[in-house]
Amino acid sequence: MQNLRVLHKSSLGYIMHCPCCNGFYLGYGVIGLKMTKEEILSFTHELERRLNQWKGRIDPLEKSFFFSTPTEEAKIILCYKEMDQWYQMLANGLLLLEVEQVMEDDEHI
Repeated sequence: MQNLRVLHKSSLGYIMHCPCCNGFYLGYGVIGLKMTKEEILSFTHELERRLNQWKGRIDPLEKSFFFSTPTEEAKIILCYKEMDQWYQMLANGLLLLEVEQVMEDDEHI
């Protein structure tokens, strides 16, 4: 974990990537999670799906959305506004990771 790369950091949270274990560390409020790349991609797609499905149809501050975590016993409960914040954080972090990987691949050509 010494080589953690910060992919996104704001007053709301962070997303970091460990190239050694290829794990992702997410922090938001009082929540901290470690996810695989597949888990983080799946979570990001699920956030996007629900944001599109419920846009303008629900109170943005009502805690209405339940999400599973890699730990079966723990669930995340978010309101629409928090889902959007998580989504923006994850989308930005994953985009930066993708750009870095493309630049790395170009260096090897």
